[in-house]
Amino acid sequence: MKSFRRPSDLEFPIIYHKFKAKDLDSDEIIDYQIQDLLEEDYEKAVELMTTDYSPEESFSRCRGIPDDPDAMAEVQKIWHLCLQTKISVGCYKSDGSGELIGTNILLVYDKNDEPVDVNMIKTQHFRDLLTLLKFIEGNYDVYEKYGTDKYLSDFGLVTKKSYRHRGIGTEFLKARIPILKALKVDVTSTVFTVIGSQKAAVKANYEEVVAVKWTDIAADFPQFDFTKADSEYCKILDMNSFQASNEFTHKMTTFTRPNALPFPTIYHKFQAKDKDSDELVEYRVQDLLEEDYENGIDMMISEYCPEESFNKCRGVANNVEAVKEKRNIWRKHINKRLSVGCYKSDELVGVCIFSVHVKNASESPFMFKTAHNRDVSSIVDYIKDQYDVYSNFDTDKYLTDYGMMTKKTYRHRGIAVELLKTRTEILKSLDVDVTSTIFTVIGSQKAAVKANYEEVYAVKWTDIAQHFPDFDFSKADCEYCKIFIMKVGKK
Repeated sequence: MKSFRRPSDLEFPIIYHKFKAKDLDSDEIIDYQIQDLLEEDYEKAVELMTTDYSPEESFSRCRGIPDDPDAMAEVQKIWHLCLQTKISVGCYKSDGSGELIGTNILLVYDKNDEPVDVNMIKTQHFRDLLTLLKFIEGNYDVYEKYGTDKYLSDFGLVTKKSYRHRGIGTEFLKARIPILKALKVDVTSTVFTVIGSQKAAVKANYEEVVAVKWTDIAADFPQFDFTKADSEYCKILDMNSFQASNEFTHKMTTFTRPNALPFPTIYHKFQAKDKDSDELVEYRVQDLLEEDYENGIDMMISEYCPEESFNKCRGVANNVEAVKEKRNIWRKHINKRLSVGCYKSDELVGVCIFSVHVKNASESPFMFKTAHNRDVSSIVDYIKDQYDVYSNFDTDKYLTDYGMMTKKTYRHRGIAVELLKTRTEILKSLDVDVTSTIFTVIGSQKAAVKANYEEVYAVKWTDIAQHFPDFDFSKADCEYCKIFIMKVGKK
C-alpha cells in the first residue's frame, strides 16, 4: 500500500464540493455534495464498487474479475485498505438523508514509495489487471512533467446506476481540486477505461495525456477480451491544481445591489491637488455612472493591465484576444452596479471594479478562452485560497475588487488611499462586514497600509514561481504579493 495518509490536522469530514442535479424520481433540482466518505459507509462503498463498478470498468470486465470470487475478494481487500487512509469521498444528497449515491476511492502515489510487486497478488486475474495498469501508467511520467514527488489518483469511481445521467461523475472529478488543496498535493492523474468516465473527465476540463488503443495492446495481453470494452481507447487524463480548468472559469457574483440603495450614491468626498497645479480641488467617490462604463474599462485596459503584476507578468496587455476577454469580464462586473469611480467635477479620474463573494453561492461562470486569462484566474484563486475570509471573520460574504486604478495624470495625490477608505461606507451601504483584496504592486500595498487595512497574508513571487512557470515575476515591481482586509460594523 501507499505510504500517504490523511494529514492529522485536517478536519473530518469535510464537504469539498456542492452542486445541483435532478432528484431520483422526478425532475426536481436538489442539492448534492461531495465529501469525505463516512466511516460507517465504507462497507456500502465497497458493495457499490462491487455491484456497479467492477462489471463495467474495462480492466475488470475484460479480464473477468467479477466472475472470479477469489479475485473479487482480493480487489475488495485493496479497496478497504485504500479507505483506511481516509481520503476517499462519497456523494450524498444535502438533505441529510445519508444515502450514499456514489464513491471515489482515492489514493496518493509517492515517488519514493516502493513499486507494487504484482507477484505478491494471489489471484491470476487481479495480477493481470495490475500488470496492465502498470503498463498503461508506464507510458507517462507524471512526476517529471509536473516536477512533483506525489500525485492524487483513484482505484475506482462509481455512481449508483439509479442516479446516472445527472453529471455526478463530472462533479466527482471537479471535486478533486479542493481535495488536492486540502491534501497539499498539486496534481491528479488517473487511468480512465470507459467512455462515460472519459467524457466526464473532458467535461471537468482534465487534460488527455495518453491514449492507447485496446487493439494495439491486445497481443501483449491475450488474457484480456478487449472486445468487451465500451471504448476504443484506454486513456490517462490529469489536471494540475494550479492551472486547473475548474479555475479556468471566472465566477460572476450572485450578489445584487440592494434595491433600497439609491443610484448613483456618493460615498466619500475629499480634497487633493488639481491636475496641473497645487490648487486643492474637491473629488468625490461615487457609483460609476453608466455613461462612464466603457471609459472606465478603457482606463483599466490602458493603464491597469500593463502595470498590475498578475497581468503584467503574464503579458495580458500584449495579447489582443486576452485584452478583449478582459474587457468582457470587467463589463460583466460593472453591469452589477457595484463599482465606483473617482470624479473631479465630471471627469473620471479613477476606477475600482467591485464584486461581492458569497459563501457556497452557485455563481455563474465566465469561461476564459485565452491561456493568459486562464493563468491569471488560476493564480488569483490560488492566492485567495491561502486565506479563508469566511471562517476568519465568521461571515458569509465579503467585498473584493477586480482592479483599482488612478489615471497617471492624477497620481501622487493620495487618490488610491481615498478609494480604499471609501470601502467603509460602501460596506455599510451593501450590508457587508468585510473587504478583502489581493494587492500585487507596491503602490497599492502602501495605499492599503495608509488606509489602515490589515495585512493578513504575504508570499514572495519567487516562492510561487515554480507553480506558475508562464509568469515572468521579474517584472513585478515588488517582492511580495499580499492580501489586506478591513472589517467594519454594519450600519
